[in-house]
Amino acid sequence: MHAPKPTRRSLLAGAATTAFASSIGPARAAPKTIVWWYEGATAAQQAALTKYLTEPFNASQSDYKLVIEWRGNALPDQLLVALAGGQGPDIVLTNGPSWTQRFVAGNKLLDLNQFAQKFGWKEKLAPIVMQLGSYDGKLIALPKTIETQALFFNQTLFKQKSWTPPRNLAETEALADTMLKAGIQPFAAGNAGQRFANRHLLGVCYNNYCSPELVYKALSGEMPWNAPVFVEAVEAMSGIRVEAVAHDALAPVWRWMLRRLAALRDRPRFERWTLSPREHASAERLRLLRHQKAIRRAMSRAEHDAARQQRLQEREARFETYRQERQQARTQAPAERKTAAMQASERLR
Repeated sequence: MHAPKPTRRSLLAGAATTAFASSIGPARAAPKTIVWWYEGATAAQQAALTKYLTEPFNASQSDYKLVIEWRGNALPDQLLVALAGGQGPDIVLTNGPSWTQRFVAGNKLLDLNQFAQKFGWKEKLAPIVMQLGSYDGKLIALPKTIETQALFFNQTLFKQKSWTPPRNLAETEALADTMLKAGIQPFAAGNAGQRFANRHLLGVCYNNYCSPELVYKALSGEMPWNAPVFVEAVEAMSGIRVEAVAHDALAPVWRWMLRRLAALRDRPRFERWTLSPREHASAERLRLLRHQKAIRRAMSRAEHDAARQQRLQEREARFETYRQERQQARTQAPAERKTAAMQASERLR
């Protein structure tokens, strides 16, 4: 939360959202809108959030109205710009504790300790949930999801080969060599869609070679990351043989097509081809709203810049002319089609 402003921000999840939103201001005649910028979500996920979160919460009281805005993959960049300028949503959804910490120094987020005490979050939530969002004595965030790493193995294959799960690095390497000689891939991991997934392998190495206790000490600042035990872990990991999986010969073609589809996604011609008329109209309205908001935000930032204000006003005038022309075209199209049909009918007679 900004110190000089009444805007409240927090990173919240699920039930915690209700607790926060129902306690941040006095009741008003008209419900106060609580805006939550959300990450990428499929149509099914959006429908589920609307059905099981937004609608039940809004129906449960009349003081506040929760509105979720679907920001997609652009959310992190939009949050950085908005919060830096003292703007942004009421509920901030970030990429995790380390990413959220940058907003603490600038006093951009609200301390949730008062709500935790009022609503008994310590009794209702697991300790790790409270710990992940705590920093310097403040509860600045609550996790929406928690990532768990797991290693699965084929028990049927182990039973057939009379293998036992390894208990240390030496046993793991010996078993891997045995599997390779039998033509079996010992371990498999993918990162084609998310290159940063490589950090998962480093996390596995740290937790198993060094121990979770030492990793926690490094995370909390009690010991440095360049301590000998962590250096040994990285060196041990660097000795692991990595064999690339055979590539699909058409993989470059698929990647090119996906990039083209992503680039075309927000273009009117592509939408007319892929969306129904109703969906296309909805996308057009959203695009116009985004453009209007961008103009208003830019005008507010350029408040003391007369030249820039003039350019923005001209841009807004051009946009308003464009919007009116589109509206006029939509209203005239049915009449023109009807006239053409009547003329064709007359010619047939």
